[in-house]
Amino acid sequence: MASKPPKPPSPSKPPKPPTAQKPPTPSPTPPTSPSPPSPPSPSPKPPTSPSKPLIYSSGTAPKGPSPPTPPTSPSPKPTTPPTSPSKPLVFCPATSPKGPSSPSKSVILCHSTARALSGVIVEVTTPDQAKIAESAGACAVSVNDPRLPNSRMADRRHIRAVAAAVKIPVVAKCRVGHFVEAQIIEAMKVVHYIDENELLCSGDHDTFIDKRGFKCHFICGARDIGEALRRISEGASMIRTQGDMMGSGQVAETMGNVRRVMEGMRELLDTEDHELILFGQKYNCRAEVVDLAKKMGRLPALHFAAGGIVTPADAALMRQLGCDGVFVDVEVFDDLNPETRIRRLVEAVSRCKDIERMAEVGILD
Repeated sequence: MASKPPKPPSPSKPPKPPTAQKPPTPSPTPPTSPSPPSPPSPSPKPPTSPSKPLIYSSGTAPKGPSPPTPPTSPSPKPTTPPTSPSKPLVFCPATSPKGPSSPSKSVILCHSTARALSGVIVEVTTPDQAKIAESAGACAVSVNDPRLPNSRMADRRHIRAVAAAVKIPVVAKCRVGHFVEAQIIEAMKVVHYIDENELLCSGDHDTFIDKRGFKCHFICGARDIGEALRRISEGASMIRTQGDMMGSGQVAETMGNVRRVMEGMRELLDTEDHELILFGQKYNCRAEVVDLAKKMGRLPALHFAAGGIVTPADAALMRQLGCDGVFVDVEVFDDLNPETRIRRLVEAVSRCKDIERMAEVGILD
């Protein structure tokens, strides 16, 4: 029984405290405690979340195929802006004749593409004559209807036939003041110039056509500076100084009218700026057209001479007097070789000051 006392060594179990070294195990737990910084690791996910709104702003983010749609949607947008500014460029010319900027139509004509129109405009009655005039170097053809001589606008089918035969500009005539004839000619869309011609039976004895609302350019007759500036203020792009109206071949009347227009221009150029209003009142012209002519030093429109111009010498004479070109009557086709005659007229206009050269080539014969 006395042997039982040795059991107390069982308390030797206290050496198990080395197992109490498990506290070092908590030491690994502190490194795990820094794992809370792992929440920053989900923080990269937020950047993805803002990227989603970027995709979602242009389309629905959840759907995969939708992201390609955003690049396609902006692509048409850049294409539309260039078209939008181009529309005003096309729309402005249509609105310009309505306001005080209407004289600019004749100025644009005079200083850009219409300079190519300077030369000889031949009156024709058939498509074959139009082809001859074109091959001879005429800058335009004016349509006459032999069935309606000097009465009214030519038949539409006749105008279309002549226009289809040539590639140069075509001129069609209407009666003075008859704006419906002008509307019909413009609606045909084959005529480049409308000649409000006083040789036809007059449609209105008191009023000319208001040409500022038309897209076609107008040609009007004038015998002095006052008539020329008034027609330009109405929207005319070309002034035709008419002389002989009976076809007698007398160029003296045409020369006298051209000289009156040029004398009026010299008077305008000698007028002081503060007296331009008086000049406009004297000739019953708009002040802005008078000021424009003074600044340009010439009529703010093309200036052609017509009537009695038969020979190349007549054409060179009008050119030296200051005209941009001449109208040639249909009688030129009565010549044995009308193409050669028209070609000589064209060269006489283009080389009006080189008289020696023209004489050598025989242009003045």
